[in-house]
Amino acid sequence: MENLKMETLKRIAKTLPIGYYLGRKVNVDFDETSFESYYSPLEDKIKISLPMIYTIIERDKIEDIEEFEKDIRCLLYHEISHIILTPKNLYSYCESWFKRHMNTFEDTRIETILKNYYMLVDFKGFVKKVNNFKGQAPKSVDELFYQVVRFNVGKQELIDFKNQIIEKYKTLSKANENDLYGYTMLVKQLYAMCSEEFEKQQEEQQNQNQNQKQNGKGKKSNQKQSGNDNQEDQEEDFEDDEDQDQEDNESQDENENQNQGQEDSQDQDENGNDGCGLEEQNENQNQDVQQDQEDNEEDLINIEQLQDMVKEIFKKLTDIYATDNQFYNKLKEMIIKRRGKGNQVGGVLNYSGKRFNVKSYIKPNTDYRWFERKNGNGNIQNQDKLKINLYIDNSGSFSDHELKVNKMLTTLKKIERELSDLEITLTTINSSVVERKLEKDFVFVCGGGTYFTDNIVSIVRKNNATKNNRVNIVLFDGDVTNGHHFSNFNDNKSIIIYESENKNKVERYAPKAIKMFIENNEYEEKLTQAITDALYRVLG
Repeated sequence: MENLKMETLKRIAKTLPIGYYLGRKVNVDFDETSFESYYSPLEDKIKISLPMIYTIIERDKIEDIEEFEKDIRCLLYHEISHIILTPKNLYSYCESWFKRHMNTFEDTRIETILKNYYMLVDFKGFVKKVNNFKGQAPKSVDELFYQVVRFNVGKQELIDFKNQIIEKYKTLSKANENDLYGYTMLVKQLYAMCSEEFEKQQEEQQNQNQNQKQNGKGKKSNQKQSGNDNQEDQEEDFEDDEDQDQEDNESQDENENQNQGQEDSQDQDENGNDGCGLEEQNENQNQDVQQDQEDNEEDLINIEQLQDMVKEIFKKLTDIYATDNQFYNKLKEMIIKRRGKGNQVGGVLNYSGKRFNVKSYIKPNTDYRWFERKNGNGNIQNQDKLKINLYIDNSGSFSDHELKVNKMLTTLKKIERELSDLEITLTTINSSVVERKLEKDFVFVCGGGTYFTDNIVSIVRKNNATKNNRVNIVLFDGDVTNGHHFSNFNDNKSIIIYESENKNKVERYAPKAIKMFIENNEYEEKLTQAITDALYRVLG
């Protein structure tokens, strides 16, 4: 059955009309290692996470293959929705413990927006089925939050606040990450409200249990006192009149039977409150809102507008990941000339990996020793690998350059794949300094201020610790705080691209660096020039 399910999964993935929903033809494939689904620009494919799919399949106990097909369709469209609507930097403002709760809310946001977008897909029914939800009372804050967000079960004010967040951020997507901070803060506020509600429920339950126990003890005490009084009356009657023995004994039996009945009744009441009775009460309390009514609610965005929005998002996503063909062809031409032949197979460069003779291809008066080192005998050896370390300002003021920088990074990733002797690293600098991985669906996004934080020291030291050729390319478009950290690039293997606001800082702290001054906002041109020059020195 499991093999049949996997065959069904792959068959459905290949036959889904993805192009209809996204606006152009795009193939679907699987990534066997990634735990996230993503769009691969170099392959132009939607890549679905197999490990994640396996996890859901193991939980789906349905043996009916037709029912299983419905579940798979739902699951695949859920992943495709993430690729389109979920911001790449979703967890930027999340502590580690909160990431799964943010993901839970994001699941509901994308499903709410696209609930009627795909044919024959029931997101709501699917999530309840795979979680086997039948109205169980929450046993923790996390469970209460999950039920409010995923099942629409809980206090009305919590449901309403959740819907308000989704309404406010219905246009958030891969191509639009505006106010991601505000989105995260509101979700955290909802979690805090759920925490307060759960504590309130726990306190009410404890008070109820305590009152029931106290009532139980009071009844037992009264019953015991009543039994003692009856026994004293019986003894007095026996002393006064022996003829009343039979009548007194009958009265005593009747009282004892009555007392025993009261105790049995009390025991049954206590058992009910400690078990099913209390749980059932909590379930009823928890289900103040059992939201089947949402099926009749209007869409957040009407279908026509939604179609336009999704197709526009995917177009922007494709543009972001597009290769800068002019830049790519220029670099490719340099490589082919160095190889001395222009043969290609399937559009991929047949780079042999041989050592480059830098001297033969440098510009006149260029210091080729920049890329040379001495061997053990003191003789100069050419190095055959180049490491380009990019340090790029991604503050809010640089946002107009996002698209071109993304294209440039995609081009470099493509060249890096084809040229085994090239390594690219990227560090972004805004309100913090962050090392990035140029892989899969990385997107260069701008926002925040411009600060050199102290961790720049260790990052530069690590990137510079290589036996290969290396060059640092640094780009800033605004006045940087802690400008003394330019000193980390004070050597002739560093190129600094800057404008007037940083002129004094660069000249003071990095006098040995190669400098490119910006006059007319030509940041991309200077960055392209710096990268090309670095490759030229090695490739020719």
